Amino acid sequence: MSTIAKTRVGTSDDASICKGFALFPSVGTARAGVSLSDQTKNLLNKTPQILAWKFGVTFGYQFIFGVCGPAYGTAFDVAGTIPENSTGRAQFTFSSDNVQAGFFFGASLRVFFSFNVQEYRFRWVWDGWDSHLEGYWASAFSASLDIKLDLIAIALDLIKLALKGKDALLKKVDVFSPALQGCFGMLDGTSGELSNDGTTTVKPTLTFPLNIVPLIPGMRTVVEGLEKLWGALEGGPTLGIVIPTDVSITEVTVKDAFGVSRAYKPIDPKTPVKNGVMETQGPRENVLYPDNISVKLTHSPGFDISLGVYVKVSVCKLFELNASTSFELLDKLGIKVKAGPYDNTVSNTIGRRTTGRAAILPTELSQAVENPTATTNYRLPKVAFRPRVAETVNVG
Repeated sequence: MSTIAKTRVGTSDDASICKGFALFPSVGTARAGVSLSDQTKNLLNKTPQILAWKFGVTFGYQFIFGVCGPAYGTAFDVAGTIPENSTGRAQFTFSSDNVQAGFFFGASLRVFFSFNVQEYRFRWVWDGWDSHLEGYWASAFSASLDIKLDLIAIALDLIKLALKGKDALLKKVDVFSPALQGCFGMLDGTSGELSNDGTTTVKPTLTFPLNIVPLIPGMRTVVEGLEKLWGALEGGPTLGIVIPTDVSITEVTVKDAFGVSRAYKPIDPKTPVKNGVMETQGPRENVLYPDNISVKLTHSPGFDISLGVYVKVSVCKLFELNASTSFELLDKLGIKVKAGPYDNTVSNTIGRRTTGRAAILPTELSQAVENPTATTNYRLPKVAFRPRVAETVNVG
């Protein structure tokens, strides 16, 4: 009998969508889910000289737009046993899973200005018979201004102001690029479902709340009273766009040190894993020297409309109550809008406890951030959108 030691497999250790698989392969997504576009332009770059003084003036901007996804990412542990020939079926156990799906985006603007003055000075250089007077340029004054703006946050604040306090439509998420001041998007995740049942559904949602409290007779007085107490009262219907995505484990492949592989499928494809254990059907030949394990994942993204209600009450900025409930309209009507299924494979060297996937960001990004006032225009390489139906993450 061969034993498969516990191995960590997945798109990345943190299951980030920025290192995951495309939700819609026909549309595509940047490799590792990240696409960055950078444009730096110097509007003014002059160094005029007046007598013994040089004046340096630089003024320009840097615009950066980044997209992460739409994609899904996952990571989980897998172990197993493969019995001797014809003595039983291979069995695999899964645990410690995380699945995320959605997309992020951000847009930042940097405005930079610098001013410096150099003056021509003289100094005596002692060098015996060759001693002489030498001239050189020295800095007499310098000043700079660097303003960074999160354009998405500003736009959402303006929308909120125009809609009289309505909450932002997008969730703020962790920044996936140091060049971006802020990132927003839609994200959902599950933990424990994929390893326990072999299937899970993540539902990233973009929600549009509509505050109708000021329209209710008599409630305007209540709202104005709360505003005097540094509070607020909001409530009303919500409308959302949902991308329900089903992710399932469909096959496990074990490869030995000589390159011979055996593929194992679950006995029950609808419930591939039961209580963390996959009973398989497939070849009964033993893998004598297992070296690598691969897990095939199948996902089917869909579309739905979310309807619900929400209420938000705050008083004196010290007390805040938020409550909401919603349901998916098409699902209630029995209408299924699905794409796919699409297959992807994650693999690793048996016994390895990390997936080995690190964040993939161009090294040029840090150079552009550290040197925004370069005299030449700089553009980060764009990552092309390439449609794909199946992809493999192979480590080890």
